[in-house]
Amino acid sequence: MRPGRPRAPRGSNPPGTVFRDNCLPIVEAGQALLVDDDYALDDTVTLTPTPGHSPCHCCVNILSKGSRAVVAGDLMHHQIQCREPDWSARPDWDAKQSAVSRRKFFASVADTDTLILPIHFPAPTVGLIKPLGAAFDYRFKRD
Repeated sequence: MRPGRPRAPRGSNPPGTVFRDNCLPIVEAGQALLVDDDYALDDTVTLTPTPGHSPCHCCVNILSKGSRAVVAGDLMHHQIQCREPDWSARPDWDAKQSAVSRRKFFASVADTDTLILPIHFPAPTVGLIKPLGAAFDYRFKRD
């Protein structure tokens, strides 16, 4: 947080504070690289658009030595969203779009060896997504 700005009470997130406090200083310092939502840094790091939590939310794909991992960001906040993809988290900007993005993403990685790296899950965090009827199951990877 930048000096001179009042700190929001714990657990609150007044509109605009996340960007203002976390991103704007980087942009103002000329250190930000703004990219399209289908950006590819190289053959190793690419983005997949998953709008809903925010208008331009993306997952980050990491490809290395024939393996793939995906940093899911705010695509999902709890593993129950695999079983209930239509359940959106309260901070989602567009709940319906968030659900569409989750379903599309889950279907694309279900029953593959793609490691999912969610940012809101408890340890051990990393897992795999498996099909479960019309829904999906999140299986934590423990080895």
